[in-house]
Amino acid sequence: MPIPSDWKGQHVVLRFEGVNYHARVWVNGQEVGAHEDGFLRFEMPVHGVLRFGAENLVAARVDNFARPGEAPGLQVGWRPYGGILREVSLIARNPVHMAHVRVAGAPEAGGGKFALVATVRNTGRQAARCRIEVEVRDADRRSVGRFQSDERPVPAGAAEELRLEAVVPAALSWALRRPALYTAAVALRADGQAVDSAEERFGFRRIETRGDQLLLNGEPIYLVGFNRHEDSPRTNMGTDLQTARRDLEHMKAAGANWVRLCHYPHHPGELALCDELGLLVMAEIPLWQWAGLAEGEAPCLNKLAAAKRQLAAMIEPDANHPSIILWSVGNETHEKRPEVAEGNRELIALAKRLDPTRLATHVSSFWQSFGKGDFQADDVLCVNWYPSLEHLIADDPWGSRGRSTARPKDLDFAFGREAWRKELADLHRRCPGRPILITEFGYPAIPGVHDSAVGEDVQASVIASEFEAFQEPYICGATIWCYAAHPWPHNIYMKHLSMSPFGVVTRGRKEMEAFHTARKLFADRRGPVAPAPAKE
Repeated sequence: MPIPSDWKGQHVVLRFEGVNYHARVWVNGQEVGAHEDGFLRFEMPVHGVLRFGAENLVAARVDNFARPGEAPGLQVGWRPYGGILREVSLIARNPVHMAHVRVAGAPEAGGGKFALVATVRNTGRQAARCRIEVEVRDADRRSVGRFQSDERPVPAGAAEELRLEAVVPAALSWALRRPALYTAAVALRADGQAVDSAEERFGFRRIETRGDQLLLNGEPIYLVGFNRHEDSPRTNMGTDLQTARRDLEHMKAAGANWVRLCHYPHHPGELALCDELGLLVMAEIPLWQWAGLAEGEAPCLNKLAAAKRQLAAMIEPDANHPSIILWSVGNETHEKRPEVAEGNRELIALAKRLDPTRLATHVSSFWQSFGKGDFQADDVLCVNWYPSLEHLIADDPWGSRGRSTARPKDLDFAFGREAWRKELADLHRRCPGRPILITEFGYPAIPGVHDSAVGEDVQASVIASEFEAFQEPYICGATIWCYAAHPWPHNIYMKHLSMSPFGVVTRGRKEMEAFHTARKLFADRRGPVAPAPAKE
């Protein structure tokens, strides 16, 4: 398909919604840019190299080689599927256009208050006087308010922020049982002419902490749910929103009210589904197992810079989703090292500066009394641990043939439960006045195996027993690792496995015994839940 002739004179960009992991891009034989971060949207201006009214050739080189000094770096983790994972589009805009629109809504007495910021960029040769006009529409597309900003000049070659704040009377709050969504239809006028438009969906929702409690719209909430990787049995890490919808609906029907989208920014369509379903979300950058100066001084500094870049690139496009309540700046970094602890604090401060409407945290696996995790900057104390795994499985139980011959030391699952209780109480004493969120707990199992250290029955019993330790008033939620089994290549644990054995459903989405246990636990903690979906 040729590029339309009337695009000449427009500002044209090539947009990638996400690649794994590094990209270099050429248009008609000319390199137009490179991108070093996986799973994040990026754009490259291409109007200077296009042939308008003719065919054009776009070429991209993408690799997923792990390199020192990047996030996540030399840890392979979830990076097996290199290439273009998400959609690619060519977009033409007026030289004076909106590069980004941010909307933040919060409930207030009698309605909802929102603040909107449109970043207006002028790539033309003359200054323009600009204003934005906003119509807010409800879920039925009915107008519930019209507003406009003051007019201000945007010089040629510059960008300016146009802002407005307004109240929508009788607006519904976005809540778990009624995730009310609104649309801000934004029109940009330059020198009196309509030059650009955008629609952004948002909700009126407030998330905050008060002492040990987590509050949604002013009410205490206890989070229950699952960790989910962006993995599909049909498309691997390629976009599969059909599977994502089924997964999220399945979680919701099981009583989940939240999901941790680990360990990298997920497809924006997945966030939109959480907005619609009423599932709260933790969004995370891929800073994992960072060991600081132990990785070498230059890589350490480079990795922190990469993490800051990724954090800003995640927050900018995703901040309008009301489902997101927590920004996570990393997972299981080696915060016992002072440079890593300081880096975590810098990243959390950056997240709060970029988005003061949400909470920010890091996820720790060094938080226990023998690790003394650093939580100086965190709004919520997020912790991972697998004490029952360490207790019941002394070594790799799968052996070279991938089958377990090991048996549990005993079938009294009190060890993991009491270990959690002791360490959580100690963490609360060390860091009082903030809620604690269990971001990972769980146990491995082989589907169809029972009466074994890695049997479905043992997995279910461990999850039920450890969940009992998470009922103290200073604990605001518990998240099972993980929802579905997923590829796990070159893993430093359980080296004979190519598939994570921690899922409570298989990669083919068959429910295991632990899934039914989770459903009961969530119902007991939150009250009655929706009926289970009919099996296909």
